[in-house]
Amino acid sequence: MKILLAEDEPQLNHVINTALSSVHYEVTSVFNGEEAVEAAGKKRL
Repeated sequence: MKILLAEDEPQLNHVINTALSSVHYEVTSVFNGEEAVEAAGKKRL
């Protein structure tokens, strides 16, 4: 399963990304809404 993670706090972004990756999710991490929209447009999520 693919997940788009948008979290502006770098440490929290890392913790969530690590947790989701450890249970085999494919995570795309971004740091704001603008990046989330851009990432969603580039990848099939």
